[in-house]
Amino acid sequence: MHPNSGNMGLPLALLTFGNEGLALAAGFASIVMVSHFTANTAISSGNYSVKKILLSPVLLSLIFSLIILFYKIEMPSFINNFTKILSGLVIPLVLLALGMSLTKINIKNLKIGLLIGIFKIISGPIIGFFVVYLLNLDGIVAKVVILQSAMPAAILTYLIASENNSYDQEIGVAVFVSTIASIISIPVILFFII
Repeated sequence: MHPNSGNMGLPLALLTFGNEGLALAAGFASIVMVSHFTANTAISSGNYSVKKILLSPVLLSLIFSLIILFYKIEMPSFINNFTKILSGLVIPLVLLALGMSLTKINIKNLKIGLLIGIFKIISGPIIGFFVVYLLNLDGIVAKVVILQSAMPAAILTYLIASENNSYDQEIGVAVFVSTIASIISIPVILFFII
């Protein structure tokens, strides 16, 4: 399960490590986002088409965004305004979809989702520490990688599963459980890495 490195991870990185932490966390979140819409979608749907992955709207938009940033292309204000309006709608709509899913949970799905959510909260920081060790990272880069890896399960995982009718109830519970558990786990992780 991918970490919630965008909606939760970016603000925490900014508050904890300032603008440098935010920039590093944005890079991490971009990699996670591409993985969400390529590997995660392929696994969830059972469709491993390389062409479909390479033509993924998220991957194409990331490339388009990098070109705009690299060449410092100024976008018209109406595009910026429209994008801000749309981005403000995303989180409330996703939370509404998750809430609706949680109302349909049966006990079997609850148990499995609970285990997955707890596993995510425990395994995330361990994976982060492993990546730091494996890549010999240090300083703020290491701290951001650990923090981002420790985030609860991303709600986007639920949306992709729901779209593909692939264990969406279990994943919905896992997202909910890991997010609630992160109220305790994130401060503990911050205590150790700051």
